[in-house]
Amino acid sequence: MEVIIDIFLNSDVLTSIKGKMKSAFDNGKDVGYLYFEVVEADEIIEDYSKKELNILMNNLLIGMRDRAGRLFREEDSFIIDPENSYRFILFLFSPPRNNTTFSETDLKLVSTRIMRHLEMCVREECGYREIAEHVQFESGYVNLGRDTGLSLDLLIYTAYRQAAFLAQREKITAELLSNISHELRTPLTCIKGYAESLLEGAIDNRELCEKFIKIINEEACRLERLINDLLDMTMMESRQIQMKCKDTDIIRLINDVIDIMTPYAEKKEIIIKSINSGSTIIDIDEDRIKQLLIILIDNAIKYSNTGTTVLIDCKNENNSCFLTVEDQGTGIPDNEKERVFERFYRFEKNNNRKDGRGLGLSIARFIVESHGGIIYIDKGYKKGCRFIIKLPLSEL
Repeated sequence: MEVIIDIFLNSDVLTSIKGKMKSAFDNGKDVGYLYFEVVEADEIIEDYSKKELNILMNNLLIGMRDRAGRLFREEDSFIIDPENSYRFILFLFSPPRNNTTFSETDLKLVSTRIMRHLEMCVREECGYREIAEHVQFESGYVNLGRDTGLSLDLLIYTAYRQAAFLAQREKITAELLSNISHELRTPLTCIKGYAESLLEGAIDNRELCEKFIKIINEEACRLERLINDLLDMTMMESRQIQMKCKDTDIIRLINDVIDIMTPYAEKKEIIIKSINSGSTIIDIDEDRIKQLLIILIDNAIKYSNTGTTVLIDCKNENNSCFLTVEDQGTGIPDNEKERVFERFYRFEKNNNRKDGRGLGLSIARFIVESHGGIIYIDKGYKKGCRFIIKLPLSEL
């Protein structure tokens, strides 16, 4: 990497950037910061070599420098991050249209233009450099405010952290909207299809009419549950839902939930059993803990084999209440056990269809954490799946 360091990161280059920043700040202008980082660089180096990746980065950097004045302005600075040899940084010093600051649209347009060019250059490298086939970039951007008095190194570090955070938030938002659109589209398509069939003549066939109306009702209920889950998730994440805690007999609550869920379990000849007795008083929001138990038991029933048992246990240890819900079903692979609590995340096992909406366990985790507790999956349990919830017994 010495060639890149010598050409692009020598003291003259850094001094020039400092001077341009000072000039921009003195003239009441902000500075735009954009980064372009190789995704999973360590894995690429492991599969190929550090030297190969360094050569590729060097070629890309020279190519970007040659396009100054077209992809970005001549006075802007495109460099290698001093802290990461596989991250490019572009400093923008001249806001467009005589403005004093860069809008998000301004930065996004430049970022998109640079990303497209980097991707094109990487494709061109693929013709004679195998490593290029595995190189992808992720990007982020942020508008640097007026001079904060930070050193250039610290300013670069702070800007990267902020830009990376904003990029990740944008990515999560895009994925969330995509998932919501997909989840809403499925029941709506089904409802629309069967409604059209009824209008085209199926309504005259009593047997078909009843069948189609039943499906439409089921899909409408599914849509209602999805919307309720989304509203719950949104309100929880925006802290609009407050836990209304009071002393509650958790054993009684468990038995109430078993009574609610037993009819669903009986359809698969599954027995729900509580191995508790007596009473345990704990300071909780009864409605939300009931919702938590319903989510976990519903999952246990859904993924359990016919004729098996779902066990619910409750015990006190070290000033904590431990709730467990275990089934004898298909289980969850170890590498999926952390991710199942993510919004809309569903895993596919043995090529089976991904069931559910991917929101229940996210809601469950929020409920537990709002009570000051934790929820996790027992990695040592191999007969199915065992969820463990730890709640504090002391007052929150």
